[in-house]
Amino acid sequence: MKERLDAPLPESAVRKLGDELRLLHTYHSNAIEGNTAILLLF
Repeated sequence: MKERLDAPLPESAVRKLGDELRLLHTYHSNAIEGNTAILLLF
């Protein structure tokens, strides 16, 4: 099991995680400034 956990993530998973983190960061940064936009994740 440790070998599986230590293995690098596929490039597609890394890209998707980066996209989601960027989206959440933008959403929360705007919320701090008073923007009331709704975040829809599919």
